[in-house]
Amino acid sequence: MMNNDIHLLVEKAINGKSNEIFYIDLSKAGEVEQYKYSTAIRLLKSWDKQKVDKKYKSDFECSLRNYLLLMKKEIVIWGYEPSENFEKLGLNMDINLGKIWATLLLPNFVNEYHVKKLYMQEVPEKEVDNIHNLVTNSFIQELTGFAMFKSHEQKLAVMGALKTPNGYTCLVSMSTGGGKSLITYD
Repeated sequence: MMNNDIHLLVEKAINGKSNEIFYIDLSKAGEVEQYKYSTAIRLLKSWDKQKVDKKYKSDFECSLRNYLLLMKKEIVIWGYEPSENFEKLGLNMDINLGKIWATLLLPNFVNEYHVKKLYMQEVPEKEVDNIHNLVTNSFIQELTGFAMFKSHEQKLAVMGALKTPNGYTCLVSMSTGGGKSLITYD
């Protein structure tokens, strides 16, 4: 199912033209499509919650922002009254048209690089070794070019070395060919 199809279903559900959360068979869908679908479902569930109890309005607006950024869409919600945090969340609204859109405003403490990669969708899908879960994180992959660790021992050693506080020394003892060179840092 394409972005437009999901978006039309979401907009219909929110504006009362459909009262059901839609279900789609995702058995053959990729990770990106599954994530988009999950984000749409999360949005609709938070919409239903905030209709019953206004204390969930901020949850809905957070879900709405994530959804709009991910789908690269704007949405029309007739008669919606935004919370006081609406603009702080990076949401904007044309009250006359009921149109809502999101901006990628980020506080200074947020790592903008990773957020933009997620929402700008420049992240290629990776094959994941679910049996051993030896996938490196994006920092290590960008630094070294390695997408996978050689072993659980190497993963533990690298993560331990990375978490060593400044001013402290970390000693790693591994067998020959265990992947110690990935740990070395001057």
